[in-house]
Amino acid sequence: MRRIPLLLLAFTVPAMAAEQGGDASGLKLFDRLVGKCFSAVVGPSAADRHCFEAVYGGKHVRDRHRVAIDGKVVYAGETLYSRSGEKIVFTYINTLGGVGHGKANATATGIAFTGMMRSAPASPAQSMDSNWRWQGAGYLASDGKGADVVFKPVAAK
Repeated sequence: MRRIPLLLLAFTVPAMAAEQGGDASGLKLFDRLVGKCFSAVVGPSAADRHCFEAVYGGKHVRDRHRVAIDGKVVYAGETLYSRSGEKIVFTYINTLGGVGHGKANATATGIAFTGMMRSAPASPAQSMDSNWRWQGAGYLASDGKGADVVFKPVAAK
């Protein structure tokens, strides 16, 4: 296996960044979410909390979420949104070992997500399509199969 000398890499990476002309992430559709947390009631004594942050100077956006029942976290997951060419793609992982991949697109009223995931490594692949619609300072999430879930801003913890 051939290795690239570290010195060469030290010169190549800054040159590549300069060619890209600064922040060309194109993840502006997440601007209203980054640096904030949102929570929704998802069942009796159950809440789903999402916190968004910019990663690597805004080249990616991370959404960490957790579901708690009576204040105890019972499930958690993390999504990393990135640019791939002209598309916005994401990878989702969770505490069950599940993984998913998909795309995100800006809509006139929010963000549309399409993708597939396995909730655990041995689970069958399933659709994880969803629509988020801006609602005041928060958003309404819907997968088209059940009741819409309203996420409201909450203090970061």
